[in-house]
Amino acid sequence: MKKIKALALALVLILSLAVVLISCDTKGTESTSSDASAAVSETSEAESEQIEAAEFNYDDYLAAYTKTSELKEFNVDTDMTIALSVDDEDMNIAISGNVLYDNTSDNVTAFADLTMIMLGVEIASPVYYADGYAYQETSGVKMKSQIPFEEAVTATIKLDEIAKTEYTDVTGEVIDGITYYTLTMDTSALTEDEIASMTSMLEMFAGGVLSDINFTEASTVIGIKDGYVVDQKMSVAFTAISEDSIDETSTVQTEVSVSTVASLAYNNPGEEVTITPPENLNEYIDIAD
Repeated sequence: MKKIKALALALVLILSLAVVLISCDTKGTESTSSDASAAVSETSEAESEQIEAAEFNYDDYLAAYTKTSELKEFNVDTDMTIALSVDDEDMNIAISGNVLYDNTSDNVTAFADLTMIMLGVEIASPVYYADGYAYQETSGVKMKSQIPFEEAVTATIKLDEIAKTEYTDVTGEVIDGITYYTLTMDTSALTEDEIASMTSMLEMFAGGVLSDINFTEASTVIGIKDGYVVDQKMSVAFTAISEDSIDETSTVQTEVSVSTVASLAYNNPGEEVTITPPENLNEYIDIAD
């Protein structure tokens, strides 16, 4: 059950990251041209034929994020790794696959063809999301779990508030017609509200409410083409205390270390996405029962 829940939560996290578009104020931050290709995938670097320097253009950067954030539907290829340590017990989770998302109506729908590796076990199964539930069939077993996706996305979109945060380093480079910017955040300048926004989804994986949060890394690489963000890689690492309720009057605290890297590649942004739901959704068993 935990593995199924984790995969469903992974879908929510990927979708949340996909719709999160961070803008920043680079006032006082030096813009330099360096090897930004080191931060993009090895495949892109290997296939590159034309590489040139690029100065950071804040207006183009903000316009691309604004244009992409207005998308109500998208098709995304994703790779994500989560390294989680709880009281010195380590767990590594790797998720890869394709995600379709449609928010053109009141009912947010999504379909993910994901493969997850956790605790040495590979789980490959499609996940369909609609009406606040994630539907998944694994080895012939049909299950569904309630995931507050709308609430999660609403909380995570508050990352836009980081617009006032300065970055310690900004680099730019054009690779095969795609302009890549690498931005490293000054984690010491994060406010409590910004930290809460960045950890709202990761609390699901940590297993409780997080406190005493200390960020050790926060950076993003974006690729812009034709006015859209077409590639994005986010790296976040932090330590914290996770508080879990034992009963109505007591809690238990555990030390948590989380490191997450998520890569997103948008396929044909701006084009219509079609999502076909699985048959017989009424046959899926709620894991909460």
